[in-house]
Amino acid sequence: MERHFEVELQALRDRLLTMGSLAETMIHKGIKALVDRDESLVQAVLAHEEEMDLLCIEIDDRCFTQMALRQPMASDLRLLVASIKINSDLERIGDQAVSIALRARSLIGQTAHRHSSHGRHRPGDGARQPRRLCGPGP
Repeated sequence: MERHFEVELQALRDRLLTMGSLAETMIHKGIKALVDRDESLVQAVLAHEEEMDLLCIEIDDRCFTQMALRQPMASDLRLLVASIKINSDLERIGDQAVSIALRARSLIGQTAHRHSSHGRHRPGDGARQPRRLCGPGP
């Protein structure tokens, strides 16, 4: 009986890793779609949304089922509670990736880009180089 529980916990860890990888992929593609104004990347992010939602439901179900059937103690209970919280955070990251992709879609087709005369800028460039935004230093 205990061995079966360990197998279930490992399966839960594996699904969380899969979900984390998917969230990372979605964010990467969403930002790239925004920077490159690429509709195919927007579609790729949107295609992953349903998979992310299904993973979220599956992980929640696994956690609550194990809590109800096994009544875990100590580290096992902490793992299940942390998994529920991580699951929620990863699902939210996926939602943010979709928002980024939808914003990219709304920008596709606009001819004027704010930074077109200065070359291509990546999101976050200003945060990494604050002196450039404030002017020359002393």
